[in-house]
Amino acid sequence: MEEKDHLIFISYTNQDQARVIPFYERLSTAGFNVWMDCKKIKPGQNWDFEIRRAFNRANIVVLFVSKNSEQKRGYIQREVKLALKNLEEKLPDDIYLIPVLLDTDIERPEHLSHLQMTPGYEIGGAEAIEDAVRYQLERYGVAIKKLQEEEHVSWGSNTIKESWEGLPGYEASIETLELKSDKYKNLEQASAIINGELHSALLSCRMTKLEQDTSFFSYAQEDFQRTNTLDIILNKVSFKGRLMSASYTHHYYPCGAAHGSYSISVYNFCLNPLFRLETIKWLFEDPDNALLVVREKIRTRLMQTLYPDTPAEADEWVISGTEEWNHLENYSFLEEGIEFNFSSYQVAPFAAGLPAAILPYDEIKDLLKETSKQLLSVY
Repeated sequence: MEEKDHLIFISYTNQDQARVIPFYERLSTAGFNVWMDCKKIKPGQNWDFEIRRAFNRANIVVLFVSKNSEQKRGYIQREVKLALKNLEEKLPDDIYLIPVLLDTDIERPEHLSHLQMTPGYEIGGAEAIEDAVRYQLERYGVAIKKLQEEEHVSWGSNTIKESWEGLPGYEASIETLELKSDKYKNLEQASAIINGELHSALLSCRMTKLEQDTSFFSYAQEDFQRTNTLDIILNKVSFKGRLMSASYTHHYYPCGAAHGSYSISVYNFCLNPLFRLETIKWLFEDPDNALLVVREKIRTRLMQTLYPDTPAEADEWVISGTEEWNHLENYSFLEEGIEFNFSSYQVAPFAAGLPAAILPYDEIKDLLKETSKQLLSVY
């Protein structure tokens, strides 16, 4: 991936728009792919859906802090909360969230006190932001290249875009995955499985052409009010031992809905011999017993991160969303453990985004089959 393929998300409050635009323009002129709502959202688009979609795509979030933003409730506070949550999953020296102070006489927010803050009001502030962004993207590129060399697997993505204007119409953007290896034979077959399912989602969009409804939709409506929108993006490719995971985020906005829906899909494969792991149950010696242990550990982690005050209704929400193995099928193999991902409303309200819980291998290795331990290199 080149620098232009990575997304830099600008988070700010509308009252500071005039002060933030010069920073946007500087980063854009430097060749970065920068997203700012007032510059990217087109007339007729669903602004709520577009903001959420861009935020979830972002590799770096530049957060502009001011008196206005600290007194403002709504989107910017939600973005700060989600960005800090995402930061917890990054390496300690990763630059993901860049706070920028716009005012000289503002106290540094306590929730951002652990991060180096850039004084945007000073000469050289914009240059410091640009340097930080470039440094992190260079590190990201080096890290990906190193991972590909270590695993003897390379990958790239291609974006398929298709739209059709109707009543309703549809708009789809889907990132396909191309896997290659000089070590593992037939890895392109894994690409074919993944891309086949992604193309299936696109084909489903085309059914809209046979489901026209002029009693509810009309061309007098704004575009987003009569256009179903599907966006499927590649989050990451990860490895543990001989197992590989490819994680995708799905954003879907059905026209006429109050807001969009978000979900995760993960494709897991053994590299040698090449086969797809259809279910996580396969990993365990005694799946029924393992479910009791795994779901309890997942619930504990979700409650700690999502509901620190542990209200009873939240406890019921988490329990109902983690009851069976089929509730835990979106999992990824990371170096530190297995990450379990959950869709909107599965274990938390919409505002919580896409919750996740990581179980370290040490906590579950005694439950694994011997074959699984060998494939994961966990002993």
